[in-house]
Amino acid sequence: MICSSSSPTIHRRPGEGRGPRGFTLVELLVVILILAVLIALLLPAINAALRTAKNAAVGGEINQLAQALASFKAKYGDYPPSRIYLSEDGNLQPNVTNLSGPVNGNAGDISYAQLGQRSIAAMRKFFPRVTFNLGTATSNWYDFNGDGLQYIGSTTVSQWYILQGHECLVFFLGGIPQATGSGYAASGFGKDPTNPFTNNLVGVQGYSGNRQAPLFEFASNRLVLDPADSSGIPGYLDSLGNAPPQVNPNPPPPSTTPINFYAYFSAYGNGGYDPNDVNFISENYDHTSKIYPELGYNVNFPVTGATNALSPAPNPYTSTVTVPGTLAATFLNPQSFQIISSGIDGTYGVGGQYSPDLSEALPYDTTNNPYLQNTVGNGIRISERDNVTNFHNGKLE
Repeated sequence: MICSSSSPTIHRRPGEGRGPRGFTLVELLVVILILAVLIALLLPAINAALRTAKNAAVGGEINQLAQALASFKAKYGDYPPSRIYLSEDGNLQPNVTNLSGPVNGNAGDISYAQLGQRSIAAMRKFFPRVTFNLGTATSNWYDFNGDGLQYIGSTTVSQWYILQGHECLVFFLGGIPQATGSGYAASGFGKDPTNPFTNNLVGVQGYSGNRQAPLFEFASNRLVLDPADSSGIPGYLDSLGNAPPQVNPNPPPPSTTPINFYAYFSAYGNGGYDPNDVNFISENYDHTSKIYPELGYNVNFPVTGATNALSPAPNPYTSTVTVPGTLAATFLNPQSFQIISSGIDGTYGVGGQYSPDLSEALPYDTTNNPYLQNTVGNGIRISERDNVTNFHNGKLE
């Protein structure tokens, strides 16, 4: 028998049996467009989350600084001052020629004589076995800034300097600064109660390990000298990553240049803040209109007797509007301290009373000073929204 078979007929659809088909150019462009839209939608949320995380980190660090200040008070009997005069020969009376003039040269600031009285009262309280005088040098050398340069017995004027709040915060919590390759290190104070500032000096410079640990562990790379000061004692930058201030920039920086030291104001234990304890004049200097915005206070400061004070930024915060010649300021944290970070934008603003409704937070009549107006886009109070402090949970707004 002869068998025959026939192969089945295969019917192919058009294009069947060929290789996989790729995306067309139009399809690729559509995919790219969709991805771009998604990224554009996600970026603000990601940036907001990063800003929130950074602000939370700053808030946490401020809480740690507050705990260190509480430890300082428990150990020494009071919170550190936020402005102090130091002289390495122990004479805490400022230069005689400066005694009658205001320290920062601006209206309402205390005199050098008043600062000297405040300084010797604080240093004698904190270090009772150290010899400090007003008007008379001692035979000791107190190397407050740790540079190893001794002026006692030389023909030069003994080394002296005024620390503002951001530098006081580092000095009293960290002790004697020491220069390192990446910045400064806070080495604590020495254990010798008669001279905790040059404990067991080795040669011209250097200290032995016989020292007390700092009350706060400052990150070395964020301890930076204030270019407007010559004390050799650094301030502490917040962790938001703004660039440190430049030394003698030419031309001068614009008013928007970030300054991100932690500003520290002490209430001096009696409800009296001195708004001139921290002045970063360059922050708010408008190089076009040549205006230094100053916030007016009626302070009635009991330590110095100051009544009407005008102070550049930054300033301590109040719960009421204050105007020189009217009611005295009602400060927040009236018996402790204020720590202020300038926030992501690196700008403190003028301080005083702050309100989310900016129309309620006018420092004083701004008719003749539009640079202080609070309208959105027209005033510097807007920059305070992102400030982080120890008296507010998170940002001011």
